[in-house]
Amino acid sequence: MDGGFVELSAPFAEHLATVQGARTGDGTAVAVRLSLPDEVRGVLDGVATDPARDAAERFVLRHADVLLTPGGDVVAALERFYGEPLAPEVVSLGDLGAAAGDPELPWLDEHGTLRLVFVGDLAPRTGIRELLDAMALLGDADVTLTVRGAGPLASEVATAAARDRRVSHGGPATAEEASLAVRDAHAAVVCPRWDVLPGIAVRALALNRPVLATPVGGLVELIGPDRSGWLAAGTAAADLAAAIADIRADPDGYLRLGDGPRARHTALADRAAPALPVPAPRALPDLDLRAVVVHTGDRRALERTLDAVAASDHPVPQVTVVDDGHGGVADVERRQGVRLLAQTPSGVAAARNLGVAVAGGDLTLVLDGGDVPEPGFVGRALRAFARDPRLAYVTSWTDHERPLGTEDALIDAADVGGPPAALVRPEVFEHHPRLDGARARWFHQRLWRLGLRGAVIPELLLHTASRPGAGAPDDAALRAAHRARAVRWTAA
Repeated sequence: MDGGFVELSAPFAEHLATVQGARTGDGTAVAVRLSLPDEVRGVLDGVATDPARDAAERFVLRHADVLLTPGGDVVAALERFYGEPLAPEVVSLGDLGAAAGDPELPWLDEHGTLRLVFVGDLAPRTGIRELLDAMALLGDADVTLTVRGAGPLASEVATAAARDRRVSHGGPATAEEASLAVRDAHAAVVCPRWDVLPGIAVRALALNRPVLATPVGGLVELIGPDRSGWLAAGTAAADLAAAIADIRADPDGYLRLGDGPRARHTALADRAAPALPVPAPRALPDLDLRAVVVHTGDRRALERTLDAVAASDHPVPQVTVVDDGHGGVADVERRQGVRLLAQTPSGVAAARNLGVAVAGGDLTLVLDGGDVPEPGFVGRALRAFARDPRLAYVTSWTDHERPLGTEDALIDAADVGGPPAALVRPEVFEHHPRLDGARARWFHQRLWRLGLRGAVIPELLLHTASRPGAGAPDDAALRAAHRARAVRWTAA
């Protein structure tokens, strides 16, 4: 795939390895077509999501080369949600198909009934609850609402339909049934608490039906200041009720829309496909490489590690072995390019610190005795540094884990940073002269808080001893509710 773009779509977490590979590779770029992330879906619906999957999803959205979005407030809202920048945005709606709507809108006069339709999931995130409340706020206004869909709030829709003759629930709809329901209405209501771009909004415009939408995500771009529909002032029931009342009070204004919805769809569908910049391959950096291997007591394991370093496809001219008080390895200095340091027993982390400080060089391959890098690890890691010179370290998948790197606050709850085995910039250790204990998680937590990021090669290029994980995160459902309340979902 070198030298071109690969386009990905949801579910984003499943594309983690692809994005990791592009980030640590050479010349391949990744474009992610944005839809509603699973983590955001869970927060808006108030349900628990998997923290590790959420972290993988965020990684993809941060490290893709571009995000293909419908524009509007999509990326800005997600950046408010995640609390940090995402990948660059390129506005691209993709294939919208052809418009197939009637040339004129259905008749509406001051004595007629305004027919509205809602088609979609009956879940908290889609705003169906607020729409039902809006109908109640409208009192006896001559407005009807047809709801087609299924989901956890279906019983609330059924209850509303039983209490209010103006509300009807037709259950889930096929694509053809959804189109018929939209054609039979004066307007479609698309009122999510937040979404990227609900497909029913695009379909309604293609059928020449205007859309009443909440001012969120891509709807801000789709329902612009033209004749395609209306944006409510917000996502609350009162905002929807006020917008519906305004439409009902101005039938002449409704009819003046004419073929505006279909024209808007055609204009968007005719947009030229954006040009995507392909990153140029970069030469490997000319750096002074060193290695530090900590002897943890197993002489045979140490020998396997030294043999593996010597077999690297990219030469590592100097290896410093640090003996953490175990002894019995004085003769390793007979190996070419190997020198030995000894310290009183102080722990593996202290031994690493000493070795890196003494070794010098531009990049240091840090290993424990028993860690066995594949011959291609160093060269592949150098390609990652060439792609992103800001990296603090590069590691890879191991026999026991598939880490993310220092990419998310999840690192406070789980070992997602990676193993201690890595190609590291020595200055990273200058920020952490006292690494207490052998747990890599503590080291990566500190890197995260300093804003220092590492990359992970999505291949099994490091064989390491098993290292246990960490504790479970806090209750996800409770955190979802707090996060949903903390984010401004509407466009400014």
